[in-house]
Amino acid sequence: MGSSELSLRVVRQGEPTEEYLDSRMRIEDLEEPDAAELRAGTALLLEVRLVRRINARSLPVVVETLYNRVASPDSVGSYSHPEQIISPCLRRDATDMWASEFRELVRQLVRFRDRTYQVLSLEDTDRDHAAEGYLTGYAICQRVGTAPSGHPYNPKRLRLDQLKPVTRRNT
Repeated sequence: MGSSELSLRVVRQGEPTEEYLDSRMRIEDLEEPDAAELRAGTALLLEVRLVRRINARSLPVVVETLYNRVASPDSVGSYSHPEQIISPCLRRDATDMWASEFRELVRQLVRFRDRTYQVLSLEDTDRDHAAEGYLTGYAICQRVGTAPSGHPYNPKRLRLDQLKPVTRRNT
């Protein structure tokens, strides 16, 4: 991850281009309840873009895009964190995509509120049909060292964007 900054953009989805890797769908290809909402104008066909900016002067780069998401028009916008997205389904999918950018932190040492932790895993929710669930945007971390009682610290649930990888400068 480094010192780059992640954000999300939710925009109206363009028409499919018929190119090989273009996974955008037409309204006719969607499930009927979604297609009905689109036809009635109560929802839009959206794409969610995960955007990385290396620093304040750099141009934003789209890292990944989710297509074929149906949500209300007020979901369109730019977000610094997926928890800001109003639509629950859109927020879940965006959080999963955003949190996957933090996978390199697993088994690494991180700093949180001036303490050192080891990231044990990225938290996910159960998904009936898969071994992994949707990532929640949190990590399960254990503080390095032992508690005053002499026992290991209990694992904690910490928000991913608040963890800073341990470097020589912040150890």
